[in-house]
Amino acid sequence: MQEIDEAVIDWWRILLEDQSADTEWMERHDVRDRHRVQVRREILELLDRFLSGSIVSKELRATFDKKARNEWNVFGFRGLSGAMFLSKLVKHIPDEQALAANLRRVLPAPTDEREGRERMTSFMQYLLDLIKSGVTTKQLIQPARVPFLVSAWWHLQETERWPIFYETVRRSFARDGVTKSCKDPIEEYFDFRTCFMTLSEALGLTSWAFEHLCAWYAKRRSGKPPASRLAAGKPVGWRRSTNPATP
Repeated sequence: MQEIDEAVIDWWRILLEDQSADTEWMERHDVRDRHRVQVRREILELLDRFLSGSIVSKELRATFDKKARNEWNVFGFRGLSGAMFLSKLVKHIPDEQALAANLRRVLPAPTDEREGRERMTSFMQYLLDLIKSGVTTKQLIQPARVPFLVSAWWHLQETERWPIFYETVRRSFARDGVTKSCKDPIEEYFDFRTCFMTLSEALGLTSWAFEHLCAWYAKRRSGKPPASRLAAGKPVGWRRSTNPATP
């Protein structure tokens, strides 16, 4: 298991203090989070209908795409990796029953990281096999967007266990060197998840509160953390635990 360096945690505590002084930002996101509670409930009702077979993938896509642009626009799902990606899958994969079956396998929140990796990998492989067989193309369905869409649905079901693969949060982590980009988008997501959950727990923040802090950092800050505000001799980034009792 990876641990996060204390210098990094200290830096994020400074950011948290600075963000708390931004009353306009804090009030805006307090209102947004209250709206999110209701929207989350409505999206989960849609998901339940799809998973139970009451609606097909085309109906899931139509409702999700329409509402993500308007009344559900509090999670950032209307972009290229969210509702638009789901629309591309439905549009460019001709076997609707096979697509629905694969979505129903991947969209329920996993019980643990191992199951999450297996489900996400299996769904990614399903799309890659379609591309390989000539059913569709990589340009049309863009399988690298899988981690965002899947993590979004998992997050709605298990908010504190499955953070959404937001670009703004990823930029905040990359800026401080706590995560690194890699060629495997699934591996990158689970590295991101480890960092997100470790930092949010260290700071005593809920998933949404930490997400807002990352967004604030991405908008208000630039460059690396000032060396004077980090503990002497402490590198920025991850370190491997040396405690043999640590799993």
